[in-house]
Amino acid sequence: MNKSFYILVSFFILGCESKQPIEQPSILLNKSQLIGVIVDVQILESHYNNMFQRKQVYANALDSATYFVFENHNINKSIFEENLKYYSHQPDTLFGIYESALDTINNRINSGVKKQ
Repeated sequence: MNKSFYILVSFFILGCESKQPIEQPSILLNKSQLIGVIVDVQILESHYNNMFQRKQVYANALDSATYFVFENHNINKSIFEENLKYYSHQPDTLFGIYESALDTINNRINSGVKKQ
């Protein structure tokens, strides 16, 4: 898994923590919905990273491809970003969301590996 992604998320969480309450997004995704989107985006990003290795090569293509991930979840990029911002002000909750997303990805990987 792309460890730099989780490091960046950690810095994002710490950097966004604020004493001021943040307004709830107009379309609030529940934790399960957000986990599903994060899993799909991370898998897509891993696919592009495996193909091209350098983010500057695939950044625009990845951004375009995430459109279909968001469409599949009946949201758009703006809704996703607003929800990440909202949950970033709840670090324990966001940590749990990312932990569940990682568990989901690991379960998918492990279920695809044949046991001997």
